[in-house]
Amino acid sequence: MAKHILIFILILSSLNTSKACINAEGITIFGDTIMVDMPFEFLRRLRKPLSDKELQSKIEKHGDLVKTKNRPSDAINLSVFLILDMQSDSAITLLKSHLNTSSKNYSLLSNLGVAYELSGNLDSAYHYTSKAVEINSNSHSGSEWIHLKILEAQIEIAKDPNWLKNNTVLGLKISQDSLPLKAKPRDRGKLHLTRQIEYQLIERMYFVKPKNKIIGQLLLQLADLYSTNVTIVDASTIYLMAKEYDANLATIINKRLAKIKAIMNPTEEEKVILDSLEQEFVTDTIIEDIAKEKEEPKIVSEEKSSNNFIWYIFGGTLLIILLVVRFKLSKNQQKKK
Repeated sequence: MAKHILIFILILSSLNTSKACINAEGITIFGDTIMVDMPFEFLRRLRKPLSDKELQSKIEKHGDLVKTKNRPSDAINLSVFLILDMQSDSAITLLKSHLNTSSKNYSLLSNLGVAYELSGNLDSAYHYTSKAVEINSNSHSGSEWIHLKILEAQIEIAKDPNWLKNNTVLGLKISQDSLPLKAKPRDRGKLHLTRQIEYQLIERMYFVKPKNKIIGQLLLQLADLYSTNVTIVDASTIYLMAKEYDANLATIINKRLAKIKAIMNPTEEEKVILDSLEQEFVTDTIIEDIAKEKEEPKIVSEEKSSNNFIWYIFGGTLLIILLVVRFKLSKNQQKKK
């Protein structure tokens, strides 16, 4: 029974990384032990929308400023909430009214690009996003080049629905075997790329829900980067998310998950539990939680404090689990000798 709980917490804890400054030891998909000095927060930071009431309040507030002062900054701020409220056409009209006087404003051009993308006008989206990147290529942790790659992929897919079968969004190879392409341990370039993909996905997954092949492929590549440079614990969760965004990735992902299970070396009983968790863990659950939260008032400070305490418990539990997994691997290696 204890083992069952251990495996369950292993999966669950990957959804809630602790904020505490602790060091842990993770395991890569190649079976290497790796120090996790700063766990990435992709899963915890998946963007949650404002409540409908909060969103409408923001639109009214900034709308009043646009009516009374009509400064470019007011229009830009209002466009943010119009876009979040899926009013992309209104955002386009608003931003274009300031385009002549603010043609070099990064935020205006960037928001205009996003609004056009959501409205389905990919050519205009690419035009304004690329202009924004020319002005500030370091924005969003230098990840806007990925945004342009996503737009390019969308344009190609519109011409050829099978484009992704022979191409990748980022132009990077994806291994079809059980193991992803190996990088040097703690490759700084790979870690930087990981953060850039995270940034773009956190922004994009607010708007784009399953099914979506582009998001699926980016999640797969993110999971590969986690499995080779961070830890297989969080990688497992991201692999499952990728599979839901694109079911066609199931063959590759199942190979990766099987390899991860082999490294963890679970018993037959634990395998059954892991399999059942994989079947049950779908991003629809996350989406339902987000939708539910959207309709509920924000948690009061006492409950928030209680939740923070729970995150610390999860963080400590994760550390213990990683140490147990490491001990188990060491024990198995000794047996082989």
